Amino acid sequence: MKHENINWQLTSLEESKRLKELGVPQESLFYWRVGKRTNESIIRFLNDKKPGNGDALYFDWCSAFTVAELGEMLPYAIKKENVLYFLDQRPRVSTHKFDSPVAFYEIAYTNPKAGAVDLPVQEKTESGARAKMLIYLIENNLIEVK
Repeated sequence: MKHENINWQLTSLEESKRLKELGVPQESLFYWRVGKRTNESIIRFLNDKKPGNGDALYFDWCSAFTVAELGEMLPYAIKKENVLYFLDQRPRVSTHKFDSPVAFYEIAYTNPKAGAVDLPVQEKTESGARAKMLIYLIENNLIEVK
C-alpha cells in the first residue's frame, strides 16, 4: 500500500484534535494549522514557523503525528481485566462484495495463549488505525498520557 502523499502517513485533523484534547504532548515533526476565521487547515513541517503568541488570534494548531511517532506511543502490551494482550498490527486485503480487493490496516491487542483478540481497529491508513487505537486506549484508561 504505497502512497506518495504525506497525508497518508499523518493523523487526520480530527484525530489530531482529539489526541490534543486527550492531553497527548504536542511534539511532532508535522502539525496542522487551522485558521480560526477561515477554518482553512493545512499541514505544516516543524521547520516552518509554528504558531506563536501573535498568531493565536488567527490560528489554532495541533500535532499531525506520523506513523512512526504513533508507533512509539503505542505500548507493546496492555493489561485488561488481568489478561495480558500484545500489540498485533498488519496491512490486510479483504474481498468486497463485488470481489474487488479492499486494502486496509488492522491493529489489535491479542493474547495468543488464550486465542483472544481484543480491541480490533481497521482503517484505510496505518496512521488512522494507530491513532484510533491510541485514542481508544487513552479514553478507556488502559494507558496514561505522559
